[in-house]
Amino acid sequence: KSGSDVKMEHSTDGGSWTQVADSFNASANIDSCQAASKVYTGNGVDVMHEWNGATWAHTSNGTIGYYPTYYNQRIWVVDEVNKDGLNFSGQYTESYTGAVSAAGTDKLGDFSDASAGWISFRYGSGAEIKGLKVFKNALYVFLSDSIYSITPASSANTFSISLVTNSVGTVSNRSIAQVEEDLFFAADDGVYSLGDVANYTAVRTTNKSAKIREVFENMTATNKAKICAEYYDFKYRLFYSKDGTSNDSCIAYDIRYQGWLDWSNMPANDTCIYEDSTGDKMLYFGHPTNSEVYKMYGADDNGTSIQSTWYSKS
Repeated sequence: KSGSDVKMEHSTDGGSWTQVADSFNASANIDSCQAASKVYTGNGVDVMHEWNGATWAHTSNGTIGYYPTYYNQRIWVVDEVNKDGLNFSGQYTESYTGAVSAAGTDKLGDFSDASAGWISFRYGSGAEIKGLKVFKNALYVFLSDSIYSITPASSANTFSISLVTNSVGTVSNRSIAQVEEDLFFAADDGVYSLGDVANYTAVRTTNKSAKIREVFENMTATNKAKICAEYYDFKYRLFYSKDGTSNDSCIAYDIRYQGWLDWSNMPANDTCIYEDSTGDKMLYFGHPTNSEVYKMYGADDNGTSIQSTWYSKS
């Protein structure tokens, strides 16, 4: 953050940071997705931006929306005005057959094209879409109290919508993460998983947070909306606000031991898994107040040597 605006910067392999020329609304979170050869951004306030690997630009015929997501060779965003609506762009039409590339008219990111459109969920009910996640060849749409899945229909530019559950939804788009063969997400009363359950033919939700119930009981609705999470090194890491208005703590669910770990003093308002040019994958997270980016794990603790104490029996 710089003054009254948010500045967006980019880096390659943790090298020097380059600032995007434009400034962004100071109170709006910027989310992004990679689609084909570009990265697209959205925060629900500013016009969509795209990065082609060399320069940033406003997306031609782009839109303003939340949670940009790439699915079915399109960009999907939650409408910034009618938050029960989901807008989708035209398609990225380049196709490949063997070693032959058949180039078509690329309409990716074009929300004015005839192949673009919109879908509404429970129109007029006051429902709002809180998150989007691609999972097992479907786009999952999270409301606050329900989850839907979207898949392509047989007719061009049309889609089939299925209700997955009407018993639970999410409070934060950034809390949704794929954990092996499931989706984990934060709901109003805890962390849930969405996936296959023995003896059931359809995917089901399962509460994973009975032992950390007080974490959610002590959080306000405003702070729940700031929760973010990522799956890395067998752990679903959830960053949340324990003592203030910004995320300042972390708890992690280890899928190997089916248990939670409490990690205090680890602030993050967004996370990502980054694969560098050597193929190594690491977890990075952004600090909610000092605008710095940190890497999980290393030889020291942000420049301070890590000390340990070992005790033996007397």
